[in-house]
Amino acid sequence: MFASTTKSDISTEKTHQTQHYSNWQSILFWGVVLALIATAIGMRLYHLGVPFDRDGYDEGVYWQTLRSMSAGNTFYQQIFYSQPPFFMLSTFPGYILFGSSLWSARLGIALVSLLGLLGAFLLGKALSGRLGAIAAMLLVIANPLYLAQSQTIEAEVSSTALSLLAIGLAYLWWEHPEGTRGLFYAALTGITISLSVLCKLLSVSVLVPIALLMVARFWQIWHKQSGTRLTGLLPILVGITTCILTFAVLLLPYSGSYQAMLQSVITFHSTAAQVYSGSQQANFSIIQNALTSFLTFTAFFGMVAAFIRRDWRVVPLLAWFFATLYLLWHQVPLFQHHLIALTPPLIALAVMGIDRQSLQSKETSRNVTSRVTMYFTWIAIALIMVTTMINIQQDR
Repeated sequence: MFASTTKSDISTEKTHQTQHYSNWQSILFWGVVLALIATAIGMRLYHLGVPFDRDGYDEGVYWQTLRSMSAGNTFYQQIFYSQPPFFMLSTFPGYILFGSSLWSARLGIALVSLLGLLGAFLLGKALSGRLGAIAAMLLVIANPLYLAQSQTIEAEVSSTALSLLAIGLAYLWWEHPEGTRGLFYAALTGITISLSVLCKLLSVSVLVPIALLMVARFWQIWHKQSGTRLTGLLPILVGITTCILTFAVLLLPYSGSYQAMLQSVITFHSTAAQVYSGSQQANFSIIQNALTSFLTFTAFFGMVAAFIRRDWRVVPLLAWFFATLYLLWHQVPLFQHHLIALTPPLIALAVMGIDRQSLQSKETSRNVTSRVTMYFTWIAIALIMVTTMINIQQDR
């Protein structure tokens, strides 16, 4: 009787210690996340209102577009606008609310860019747990091109941030594909896909990894019992529906100027591609220079680590990377700010090097394969930290 009571007391004490340790882990995790968000906001506000064009020409054009919008003019009618409408629509409220100045115009971009931080958090957590979430946030915050575009009135960072958010939500849906959470994640994924593409058409590459996740989910549903298949299909149908509805709602106000919109958004760029077709050969060196970075090496290591442990979630991310490369190769003319589109897939591949199970398991020392996986995880963490430090030096 006495021995039984003693064992019960020890078990209760161990349970309390575990809960206490878990609580401190949660406090530390959320404290780091809040500190990273505060750091990201401070980095974006630093010298936000410098009185010169940060990108030669485009920024001044977009600023004049915002001024024209505040005067009551409309896209594709009084205003020539060569992008889908959501980029300016997402920037305009901040421009109006904070004084209709160059600073307030850039503030709208900076605020939208923080959605990429949320996307990195969700994607990192879905792929590699809490450590993956922090690693992905670090890589986004410190990335020099992402930071520079977050302070510039151009469409690239808005579309990139929403693409990253869409992929993060898609992988959360993949983890919880059914029930209320499955419906919620699928609906938000559909909405953010539309918003991303309607910022800039270059973001259409985000459809590739999400389509692969859907195909894999269809395969899972097909092997389920016939009576439960409809439940699995419902979130996918909801996601597709919300995507289409978001497109329709945002484009409906411009239905009267449909032809002008097509000419501005599509024909204008296709004509430019024909005129500057001779410059496409230079795209190879531009892309090569962009990929000659420590982030690319870290992403390659993460990809290898994922294949070694047979984590097939890396396949859609690789497809995303190559689809983006293909679009950039055909982008004429290709400018430096377009290369920000490579940042999200590279960050996602880098985070794939972290295996949360190997860090949580207590049996890794007894299993050679698990031990190798744990070593790969620590190397991936070290590479991510080195990448972050290099990027911070460039930011300074």
